[in-house]
Amino acid sequence: MVTQAHRESAPQLDPFEGKNSLATAVTKFSDPAVIPGGAAGGGFARSASEVRPPPDGFRRRLEVPHSVDMHLTYFGRPVINGTQERLGEEAGVAETHNRSSIPARGTPERARLLALLAEKAKFVRRETVRLTRIAGAGHYTGTFSAAELFAALYYAQLRFRPDDPGWAERDRFVLSKGHAAIGLYPVLADVGFFPPESLDDYTRLGSRFGDHPDMRKVPGVDFSSGSLGHGLSVALGMALSARARRAEYLTYCMLGDGELAEGQVWSAAMAAGHFGVGNLIAIVDRNKLSIDGPTESVMGVEPLNDKFAAFRWDARRIDGHDLEAILDQFSIIRAERSEKPIVVIADTVKGRGVQRMEFDKDWHVGNLTGQDYDDVLAEIEDGLRPVRGYLDVP
Repeated sequence: MVTQAHRESAPQLDPFEGKNSLATAVTKFSDPAVIPGGAAGGGFARSASEVRPPPDGFRRRLEVPHSVDMHLTYFGRPVINGTQERLGEEAGVAETHNRSSIPARGTPERARLLALLAEKAKFVRRETVRLTRIAGAGHYTGTFSAAELFAALYYAQLRFRPDDPGWAERDRFVLSKGHAAIGLYPVLADVGFFPPESLDDYTRLGSRFGDHPDMRKVPGVDFSSGSLGHGLSVALGMALSARARRAEYLTYCMLGDGELAEGQVWSAAMAAGHFGVGNLIAIVDRNKLSIDGPTESVMGVEPLNDKFAAFRWDARRIDGHDLEAILDQFSIIRAERSEKPIVVIADTVKGRGVQRMEFDKDWHVGNLTGQDYDDVLAEIEDGLRPVRGYLDVP
């Protein structure tokens, strides 16, 4: 049972200032539930069975005081008044990335986007290799498996403003598998959150950039992750905060499949399904390997589609290295108004892009030197090769 929504708190980037701040607001869930269009004709529902989605025409703005107990039980994404001052480009405010819809399949625009994303996925892998050499060790394979997902998220899907990292209506991204931050940092620099040369002292004494991301130090990071299993709970809190504010942003959470053995993940999944949090999107990097070996040997997680569906999620499954498939799902997510949380289970290959690392748990953390370093960079530059070998798990 959810008793308190996550409090989004990044002091130097706090987008919620003043008397209506949500940075310190506490959101609680209990009966009776205040819902638009509830059992009492737009007032209160005394039980979950009386709850109905808000009517399409409902536009009342929910004002949230500095500290308040809010009783919420309604389903789906909030209906937003399009005249609210959210986007602000017309007023000369910072540029919003990925504001336009994803181009349709078969169009020249789609082809150009696919070419861009393929190059950005290469970029993620190259920078991971470079930063690992600076640090002396790094998480190669779990970052390589997510390279296409990172590229599609930041260059096609997430809405954000690098010049205004605390923009209240930005989409949130929680990297629950925080050890892949070595691949996220270069992307954040590339889109403009901070200068790329800032990464040249990665993990060095005094650097803002550690092995796991710190939201207090790194612009563009929405959650300080690293302790596996927490991210989905935090993302759920962010999504519920959007609902309370009647805000339009979506919250995305990338999980590793190894952390699905954590019970807290399933507590959050149960709550998200129960409350019908349709503005929450989980992405599972299903590379089938954890640091201890195959997930199905360490702690089996399949059948993932059926498990999430049983928790009242809309479960979809794709090839996590197929940029067309990723963009198709992202287009649907943007266009629809889901009344269920969505999980995209992305089947990936741990170490994808470097054949010597594919399917090999021993490259979870490593450090390339000498000719190996040069050879791997050359292989990445050549692009994805056919996968060699396989991992005999579901």
